[in-house]
Amino acid sequence: MSNPAESYESYMVPTLFAPWASHRVQSADPQHGERVLDLACGTGIVARQVAPRLGTKGAVTGLDLNPHMLAVLAQPPNGRGWPSNGGSDGPNSSRSPMAASIWCCASLR
Repeated sequence: MSNPAESYESYMVPTLFAPWASHRVQSADPQHGERVLDLACGTGIVARQVAPRLGTKGAVTGLDLNPHMLAVLAQPPNGRGWPSNGGSDGPNSSRSPMAASIWCCASLR
């Protein structure tokens, strides 16, 4: 694995960030239909865990400045990637959804 973002996803996320993300999502308690913003989402562990809770009427947007992290997140589902719940905006680093959106919950790592 020569890509640091893939190494981060393979080694850091399962041991450190997945348990933390689970606690974070439970604490925020997002509801079906809400919109969630995951700032500095990295490879998207919080966004991936919150998306199924939002259902098809909700949305989660992951923003990160590192395009390599977003590239890992955007890979097809194989234990990572965006759930196909119809409610995810998917990873995005080039536009800000802030101007046209009201967020019910935001996560910043």
